[in-house]
Amino acid sequence: MDLRRVDLNLLKIFESIYRLRSLSQVAEEVSLTQPAISHALARLRNTVGDRLFARTAAGLEPTPRAEELIGPIKAALIMIEESLSTSPEFDPRSCTREFRLLLSDLGELIFVPKLLHYLRHEAPGVKIAVQQVSFSQYEVMLRERDADLALGNLRTIGKALGRGHLFTDRWVVLRAKGSASKRKLTVKEFERCPHVLVEPPGVITIHHALTEVLQKKSISRNVVLKVQHFFALPSVIMSSDLLAVVPNSVVASLPGAQAMCVQELPFTMPALEVGMCWHPRRDTDPAHMWMRAVFKKLFAVE
Repeated sequence: MDLRRVDLNLLKIFESIYRLRSLSQVAEEVSLTQPAISHALARLRNTVGDRLFARTAAGLEPTPRAEELIGPIKAALIMIEESLSTSPEFDPRSCTREFRLLLSDLGELIFVPKLLHYLRHEAPGVKIAVQQVSFSQYEVMLRERDADLALGNLRTIGKALGRGHLFTDRWVVLRAKGSASKRKLTVKEFERCPHVLVEPPGVITIHHALTEVLQKKSISRNVVLKVQHFFALPSVIMSSDLLAVVPNSVVASLPGAQAMCVQELPFTMPALEVGMCWHPRRDTDPAHMWMRAVFKKLFAVE
């Protein structure tokens, strides 16, 4: 194949289609129209001599030829990007890079509002894309360049990653204010009271670790309600006698939190060490170093 006929922009579009499986999402990511993406895919198919993706009910599925190509193409794109980003000169105000963050729903509450406020003033061209996946996928996504930075309670993540500590958190009980909330919570009351549990679909969260500790301590929870998002907690708690066990850092981020009561757990729990992880290849990337420094500035507590 004559490389002079290959448009490198098509390779980036190929990688995006493979990752997102949707032409409309690719168009949004690369700031082009959907017809332009369809035209690019047609050019790719003509260049490679394969349809590359087939439409299914679940989205665009890669052909065997696309599966063969994705590894070398991703590796080439990574090499090009890293070669072009080695300049020591970095100006956040002129940066237009998109940073892909791995965050749980807890992380969205804690990090996103304050981070976005800072970026709009100090680096208005920077874009943020948040992804929620199982912790077990974090290391692979960082290695494969599907994400730039992971944040949260990450002690189970691979030791080969770069790491930075931000703050130490603890579990607390959130409930409506009332006569019961004025006295110290006991283990017996904790077990007797109904609980609401936040459980995002298909995502392993720190609540699984909490459940494991409770089982080891032979402490039960009477879970009568499960919701998928923390934003539902205030209205649920304010209109019921339900308890919710949440990290203390989340309380201040919940709307209407000041109208609820925060109590200490009636038993000891391991602390939550909140930090960030990244692939070592990003150690000296000026833009990545700056973003890590922003998180340190905004959230680190020594």
